[in-house]
Amino acid sequence: RDPKHIEELRRDHADLVASTDMQAVLDDADVIVVAVPSGAVPELVAQIKAAGASTTPMVLAAKGLDETANRLLSESIAEILPDAPLAILSGPSFASDLRAGMPTAITLALKPDTAELRATGLALTKALASRHFRIYLSDDPIGVQIGGAVKNVIAIACGIAAGRDYGSNTHAALISRGLAEITRLATTLGGRAETMMGLAGVGDLVLTCSSVQSRNMSFGKALGEGRSAEAVLAERRAVTEGAATAPAIVQLAIRHEVDMPICTAVAGILGGHITVGEAMEGLLARPFKGET
Repeated sequence: RDPKHIEELRRDHADLVASTDMQAVLDDADVIVVAVPSGAVPELVAQIKAAGASTTPMVLAAKGLDETANRLLSESIAEILPDAPLAILSGPSFASDLRAGMPTAITLALKPDTAELRATGLALTKALASRHFRIYLSDDPIGVQIGGAVKNVIAIACGIAAGRDYGSNTHAALISRGLAEITRLATTLGGRAETMMGLAGVGDLVLTCSSVQSRNMSFGKALGEGRSAEAVLAERRAVTEGAATAPAIVQLAIRHEVDMPICTAVAGILGGHITVGEAMEGLLARPFKGET
């Protein structure tokens, strides 16, 4: 949508054809990959519908929720385009590593209700994969979406801890208990616990929580060092998905009565309701209970 950006793409990426004419692009599309920030997905899908591509297979690469409705993006997409086959692409993948040709493995999930949908999943896998980009097929789109959305919020928590120099013990605890929160929400919504043990769950969580290359972790680190969320976000060109997703996840968890203390603490910090110190004290003061 930005003519200047399109000129940059044409200049720097000879293997891509960029255009602002969505109608012309969609007329020839065999598959649509939706790779915009989660907050822009419903509007973009509405534009796709208006262009007449109501049954073209769609791959969702955004990792977040529909923040206006506090629900899965797949639910919003299905409401707009009920007849378009939808697959979810998610997993541990920094774009810079992938572009550099480093081996990467992620998950492509869709609900295989019919033989036709299962065939669509296999066709998409073959079309998107390459020698260094390996795709594993899943039939748990709910679990894969929750893993991709919530890990960003846990990464902010890990970044905050790193900014406070809390050390490796805290980092490991946040990842482990964060995975428990992700699993509780995913299974409550109809996802499967085993999905959380795979690439779209623990794989993406570990990657995002363990490198300042992650926008979410680096954002949290800045918060832990004492900077304000507004100041950090204002100087960023790229979207930090976890900052917008955190309150939506908390509202979704409240609606389904799922306990998510780390996500709640991050949302409280971002909303200015509690300080980092108060959030840590609150987490440590929680009642003792069994791990599982």
